[in-house]
Amino acid sequence: MKKITFFTLLFLIVSCEDEKEGSNPFVGTWEMSSASGGIYLKVNKTQLIRMGAVDGSIIATTYNNQNILDTYSMSELQINENMDGVFIDVWSSNNNDNLSTSVDYSIKDYVSSLDYYDESRFYLGNMNEYYEFVNESGNFIYTLKVDSDGMYTLSVVQDTLYRQTFINFDNVIDSTRYVLVSGALKEVGTPIQAGAAFSMEDDIDLPSSLTLTLNDDSTGFVEEVFD
Repeated sequence: MKKITFFTLLFLIVSCEDEKEGSNPFVGTWEMSSASGGIYLKVNKTQLIRMGAVDGSIIATTYNNQNILDTYSMSELQINENMDGVFIDVWSSNNNDNLSTSVDYSIKDYVSSLDYYDESRFYLGNMNEYYEFVNESGNFIYTLKVDSDGMYTLSVVQDTLYRQTFINFDNVIDSTRYVLVSGALKEVGTPIQAGAAFSMEDDIDLPSSLTLTLNDDSTGFVEEVFD
């Protein structure tokens, strides 16, 4: 990505409650009537950037004794490729119920002699329960491609992960409870035009009210209220 500049725009409209004739026009009490702001991005080359948009989903289906329990969809994607290997994280929250269930699927695909530590894991939890599934065999199958704009496409062929629990100071694998993970996700880049201010859609904590008091002796104070 070429040169990036961040800047914050804050625009306040104020009105004076009290102004005496012949006095300094700034002396008095000022009240904010409205406020707006934002964080903007400006680049010097038209390009695509990652803003979290994707096509497709990774689906996880949980089983107990070959009976389907539930299905979860994941569409948040993070890729980290470095000298140790490829590390993939796919997740989502608020699946299927009112308990804000969160699911997370990760792949650790090491290189060279570190292949021994290859694994995939699936985490499922909400305010009442937490489960972990694991595939430490390294037999998961996935493809990861990157296009000319640097956007990733991830495809996962059916990965089987078994329930892992901790009993009597030991990790126990229960092969009767498992999850199957498969699907595809493609990052969709957001176009940014060269030289144009692009809103990053971040929330700025602006005051709901602001009072500015300026005195003749050059003193004063600001009083802010935030929701």
